[in-house]
Amino acid sequence: MISPFLLEAEVALYLIVALFLILISAVLLYSIGASFVRTLFEKGMAAKVVAVKVVRTLGNLLLVLMLAEILYTVRISITEHTLVPGPFLIVGLIAGIRRILVISAEIPRPEEIPTEVYQKILLEMGVLTLFILVTAISFFLLKK
Repeated sequence: MISPFLLEAEVALYLIVALFLILISAVLLYSIGASFVRTLFEKGMAAKVVAVKVVRTLGNLLLVLMLAEILYTVRISITEHTLVPGPFLIVGLIAGIRRILVISAEIPRPEEIPTEVYQKILLEMGVLTLFILVTAISFFLLKK
């Protein structure tokens, strides 16, 4: 008796989450586009600043891709009433790659920062690389 109500409530919650994911993605895409156009027409920026802004734009686009994958997972959950791990692994891959891109864009030259800070940055990038490798292998094994 209560089970059909819970199923409908679950679907309603998934639909609300999906709506918010779509709205967030739309706002983020608008913001990315506006920022990118401003960057294109801004005069006198150094090449380093332009490169950082372009990498940030790429990072934000990857964030939109992550939201799209989460939306796909929500759609699958609504239609099939199951939770599939594949899209979560893809979101993890995108998140790891996005973080590496952001770190790479924002890292100063090694001589401009203390050695211990630089080592921490390299350690984080190494852990992220390992994470991406393990996640990619997991995705590959899941597909077999």
